[in-house]
Amino acid sequence: MSTRGGLLLIGVLGLSCYTSPPAPVVPEAPAAPQAALTMDQGAVGPITAKTPGNLIGLRQALPGYEVKPAHLVLGSSTNHLGFNVYKDGEKLLHVIPDASGGIFSVHAVSAKVATAGRPWKIGAKLYGVRALSTCKCWEEEVVVCFKIGDHVAVSFARECSMDSYSSEDERQDLIGVPIQRLLWSPRAFGEGSNPYGDDEYGGEDYGGY
Repeated sequence: MSTRGGLLLIGVLGLSCYTSPPAPVVPEAPAAPQAALTMDQGAVGPITAKTPGNLIGLRQALPGYEVKPAHLVLGSSTNHLGFNVYKDGEKLLHVIPDASGGIFSVHAVSAKVATAGRPWKIGAKLYGVRALSTCKCWEEEVVVCFKIGDHVAVSFARECSMDSYSSEDERQDLIGVPIQRLLWSPRAFGEGSNPYGDDEYGGEDYGGY
């Protein structure tokens, strides 16, 4: 064999023995926790405008969840007869019935309740107010804000008076404030709506719609 042929054979054999180093192992990011329920404009999970606001109706609509009657304290003193909804022992929702046997509003109180179409999560800070057009006060200690025509509102534990947060500039002060809870109503919120359902600040009992 010629010297040139021998060198060529050695080169081929050398290449055949070479293996590329293994690719680095990239750890998979942990999966985001799955929402227990999702709130959107038309429903909160399986709860819709047609769901009865009573114990039997809610238990039928929420198989796999625990529904219990309760006196719901909204703010520092006001009580409403309503229902708590639990999953695996964690309280997710307050459901407030209306006077006609339907649902007046649903309040999400756990970060496991997600929102569709809004970047809002309970416990997280608000980072923009463009999706809000109106804010209402509740017992001078809670602010509830929404966009007129929407069915979803957001609330904050924040000192409030009748004319607080009435302009977009004033609502800028809510940026960075942690979200206390999310609210859903089967009826769209209007200028006169009081999402907490009381006659305080001009709304009618169970409505102001």
